[in-house]
Amino acid sequence: MKEQMNTWLFQGNPARFDIDSYLGEAIDEIRWTVVQYANEIAIGDTVFIWKSKGADRDNAGIVAECQALTVPWFDASLALSVSLDPAHVSQARTPHFESHIHII
Repeated sequence: MKEQMNTWLFQGNPARFDIDSYLGEAIDEIRWTVVQYANEIAIGDTVFIWKSKGADRDNAGIVAECQALTVPWFDASLALSVSLDPAHVSQARTPHFESHIHII
């Protein structure tokens, strides 16, 4: 019996992260921070990268189609870096996981 593959939507907010440059510099693989559903993401799942509106409301939407190469893993350095940023203090209590994804 074939396992069901899931599809995920990962958000990139251009007001907080230069998603266009990050994707433009990527060869074929990127890392992405996952804050929800980390225990449900599986190798082979489809991932769409969605650019939110930010300040540029005309360029929002799906900007990449990807495939999960790893299951998310906990990266303590990510949690620490988020907790030190006063603008994101509310997220400091949320575990942050990292995942490698392949750009299709």
